[in-house]
Amino acid sequence: MCDVHSWDLWGTRTLNFGNNCCKFPVQEIKILGSILCYDGSEFAIVNYRIAQSWRCFHKWQHILCASISVATKMRFWMKTVYRSLCWGLQTIRKDVKLNHRLNSVQKLMLRKMMKLKRHPIYDDNNVKIGIGPWLDWQIRSMTRAGVEITKLGLGMSNLVEGERITWAGRVSRFGLFGDHHIVKYLVSWRSKFWWETQKWYNHLGWDPLRHTFPFKPRRWEDSLPVNWISEFCNQGPMGHIL
Repeated sequence: MCDVHSWDLWGTRTLNFGNNCCKFPVQEIKILGSILCYDGSEFAIVNYRIAQSWRCFHKWQHILCASISVATKMRFWMKTVYRSLCWGLQTIRKDVKLNHRLNSVQKLMLRKMMKLKRHPIYDDNNVKIGIGPWLDWQIRSMTRAGVEITKLGLGMSNLVEGERITWAGRVSRFGLFGDHHIVKYLVSWRSKFWWETQKWYNHLGWDPLRHTFPFKPRRWEDSLPVNWISEFCNQGPMGHIL
């Protein structure tokens, strides 16, 4: 007998098996380097990948912070740290706050790679009496890192969007030459294309189907075209036509 509606004295929901065992539900679970949250939030997975990417950064710090050009450092960063940072982010939903978090981390890493320090302050006798304000250094260094990233065309927002499009192309091609992959069934079930069509039927009053509670669902494919499966099925990585 399994009772999933039990509550303890502290108001925490429990899972009981007969009278012998009581287990508390977890709020998140780690699977293959990604984290799934009970409330559907994706900040946990982004923060986890950021922590893992910093570990990768420190592993290769002797190369990333060497006296070589910024372009060379970033090419190496893309082959090492970036792969750790973007692992599993192809399937997260597009979010301004998440993009800002990723962009900030990338700037912090590049600032460290460029060895941008706070400017010293000298008196009239050219004697060092301190260093510049922290806030001024923060603004100057992050702006400098942002300029270099833009110049190289390696902004995290665009990179992750490219990863999302690449993944969408792979999913759309699952089953073109054989049985459909289970992932395609999962992603395509009541997709955005289906829901846009259903809303049209709802408006006409033909076999209406509505959500139990009025809300706007957040979907993985919101940043993609409505007919992304048919549009991306002939595209390779980063949108190139096969």
